[in-house]
Amino acid sequence: MKSLSIYLALFFSPLLVLNLNAQGNPGPIDFEDGGLGDAWTWAVFENVDNPALEMVDNPDKSGANPSATVAKFTARQAGAPYAGTNTPD
Repeated sequence: MKSLSIYLALFFSPLLVLNLNAQGNPGPIDFEDGGLGDAWTWAVFENVDNPALEMVDNPDKSGANPSATVAKFTARQAGAPYAGTNTPD
C-alpha cells in the first residue's frame, strides 16, 4: 500500500504544478488611456440589441475603485438574465 501511495503522488504531482501555473496575473484592468483594458475588444452577449460596452468617467472616485475611467454595461429589460460582456484579449 505504501508503494501505491508513492506512485500516485509521483503521478499526480506534475499535474498539480501545471494546474497552479496555468493562469497569469496581468494586473488590474483600469480602462485608462494606455492602461490595461483600454485597447481590448469587448463583445456584449445575450442583451437583445447588444449595446456596446462604454468607457465613462468614474461617477464615484471615493469608493472602492478610485480610477478615473470605468466600464459601463447597460443591461436591457428584455435581455437574458445572464447577459454580459467578454473579451478575447
